[in-house]
Amino acid sequence: MASKIISIIDNSDFWMNLVELEKILYPYCAALNLLQKDKARLYDVLHSFGYFMQCTLECDDENYKEMMTRRLERRWKTWEQPLLILSFFLHPSYKLQFFASNPKLSHINLNKWVQYYYIKWFGKNPTSMIRELLAYKEKFFPFNESSLLELEKTPLDYWSFLSDSTPELSQLATKLFSICVNSASCERLFSSMGFLHTKRRNKLNVSYLIFYVIYILLLIICYYNLLISILI
Repeated sequence: MASKIISIIDNSDFWMNLVELEKILYPYCAALNLLQKDKARLYDVLHSFGYFMQCTLECDDENYKEMMTRRLERRWKTWEQPLLILSFFLHPSYKLQFFASNPKLSHINLNKWVQYYYIKWFGKNPTSMIRELLAYKEKFFPFNESSLLELEKTPLDYWSFLSDSTPELSQLATKLFSICVNSASCERLFSSMGFLHTKRRNKLNVSYLIFYVIYILLLIICYYNLLISILI
């Protein structure tokens, strides 16, 4: 057994294949690391998908390239594409600059999607959406304010700040950028609860569990404040 392992490791093809495997797996690992974060949003999904496609098209293996392209295109067709595209369009740092010119991505179609989701989510017809979209497209007030530049990297804060000036578009954008794309936070919470509600500690009712969780959180906050005071 040991001799077989040594012969495999001693073979240069093994290391070359390992390097090729790393090139293939790296974009998926990078995207997974990004999308498992608590703050991952829909535009991160679109970013990752574009990264997958770019890495696939740059691969030297034609068979792999063709197979993965078909799979990615098939996966893209099953997603709610307008929602993902709107997450880029309403991101103040992205808008449509990363998309090739396409009639399907005209502002008329984007307006249709925005109107559709506004009615679907809030159960009423918008009255000022087109004017707000026009101001956003042409960078009219309040979108021409230089003070907004510091909020462009945080779209949720950006649209929350503009809620008084563009109430309907801000309401839709706030809803859009509040969508979490994973269940990692819930799974981490269940894992933490597994340490509290065990086979031996299985008769704790909800009120005791909540009290215990709050107690642990207070201890963490106290420890954090103490650590900050020491470092400062």
